[in-house]
Order: sequence, then C-alpha cells, then structure tokens
Amino acid sequence: MMYDCEYEILDNGIHYFRVRRDTRAAADVIITVFELLYQETPPDQLIRYIIDLRESRKFPFGYALGELRTMAARYPVRAFTRGATLQPPSPLSALADSMLQVLIRHTNDRTKYFPYTDYPMAIEWVLR
Repeated sequence: MMYDCEYEILDNGIHYFRVRRDTRAAADVIITVFELLYQETPPDQLIRYIIDLRESRKFPFGYALGELRTMAARYPVRAFTRGATLQPPSPLSALADSMLQVLIRHTNDRTKYFPYTDYPMAIEWVLR
C-alpha cells in the first residue's frame, strides 16, 4: 500500500518525509509530525528535516505553509528547524526559495531548496 506521504527518522537523526501524492493528506502528515516535534523537542535543540518532493508536481504549498505558520504561532517557545526540500530541477525553484525565505525571515528556522539530484548536498547542509 502506498501512502500519500512516508515518514521516517534517518540514522543521522534527520526527519525524512517522502511525498508520494500531491494531496492535503500528504501535507497533513508533515504538519502532524511537526506539531509532535514542537511539543516534544526541547527549545534548545534543533529539528532537522528533509521533505522529498521528487515525485511531486502540484504539492499544496499554500495550504501546508499556512497550516505550519498557524501551528508554529501556537509554540512561541520551541525548537527551531533546519531543513531542505528536494524537488525536480525547475527554473521556479529560486523563486519558491526566495518566497519561503521571506516567510521565515523573523524566525531562527532555516530552510533551502535543492534539486533532488543534490540529495548528498542537502543532507550535508541540514546537518551543519
């Protein structure tokens, strides 16, 4: 059975999400896990993650980002995040990355887009 989004914790401690279908249910998996991580991770620790969108074409970013921002506001004292989003190479990646940086500019969260072919570089960046 294929799920809309698969989740696992890698040996290096990175929370890894692989989106299989572009659905709100896939986004809800990510949102639900982040809420649990915000509840359970001490504020002095860092949550490291990768969201793998290599199979995605129309992920509901607007929905997911809105829900994540609303949820993060409920946790003013929380662990910060450092994450990478892997996606198919696209000229729109730079634009999407710029928009995301604007959304998180007033936080200590860090995120960056990578082409899925740069998986090793994404891992290295997340582990910094």
